[in-house]
Amino acid sequence: MEHDNTLSDKELIENILKGNKKHLEILIKRYNDFVFNVSYKMLWNIEDAKDISQEILITFITKLDSFKFNSSFKTWLYRIAVNHTLNYLKSKNRNKEFSFEQYGNNLDNTPDFLLKPNAHNQVENKILYEEVKQTCMSGMLMCLNNKSRMVFVIGEILGFNDKIGSEILEVSPENFRMMLSRAKKDLYSFMNNKCGLINKQNPCRCSKKTKSFIEAGYVNPKNLLFYPKHKTFISETALEKQEEMEEHLYSEYRKLYKKHTFLSNKKFAEELNKILTSREVKTLFNLN
Repeated sequence: MEHDNTLSDKELIENILKGNKKHLEILIKRYNDFVFNVSYKMLWNIEDAKDISQEILITFITKLDSFKFNSSFKTWLYRIAVNHTLNYLKSKNRNKEFSFEQYGNNLDNTPDFLLKPNAHNQVENKILYEEVKQTCMSGMLMCLNNKSRMVFVIGEILGFNDKIGSEILEVSPENFRMMLSRAKKDLYSFMNNKCGLINKQNPCRCSKKTKSFIEAGYVNPKNLLFYPKHKTFISETALEKQEEMEEHLYSEYRKLYKKHTFLSNKKFAEELNKILTSREVKTLFNLN
């Protein structure tokens, strides 16, 4: 099994198409968390992200025999994930739920409180502050329209360059750079005007909003989303490094998003079984 994990995507796919169930499991596990994180950043709902991730994985399995290795497998898979997620948002009429102005007003109207030390005995306050920070920043992403948000997730958070990003989104590299630049400008302008993590003159602080976020149900101290026992940051999994010439302009903003937790689907073992036993997969492969 350890040797199997070192096989290339191409080798795994060739064996899968011959009916190798073990190699199908390896390929799914290899990319599940990446698909899951893209889904969550686009949807801001953990249960929806799980459902969409499962649909994306089933879709890629059923289309696997059409993959011709003309591009990298991960580019091909991300293209499927992008199209599936954007189509889902369109079908659910979730093209634009709120604006930066509305989100800013919501933050302004969220009462400030100082959380008492050990207010939630099972969790340190600093952990709760981090949970609020990542929750709030995930909400900021939702103020971008769907296409801009997807470009931002691919290009800025996951770090794909314009060549790969343009292939995933099926646009020109120039168009990809233009959309990414616009998304960063809009999002980071909002953060500069509202977020105390970026501009110390801004009054909004994660520590002051924590009590209100907990009371509103955005953060659950008994079920933390961004602070698992074994935590990986997006910066440790990003596939490409950002261009150095941009560092001076957006480095502080980028660091905040790169320090977001790379989510892991804790119950994926159960979902993997659902995928492998789904009607679509069973009718496509004679898995051994």
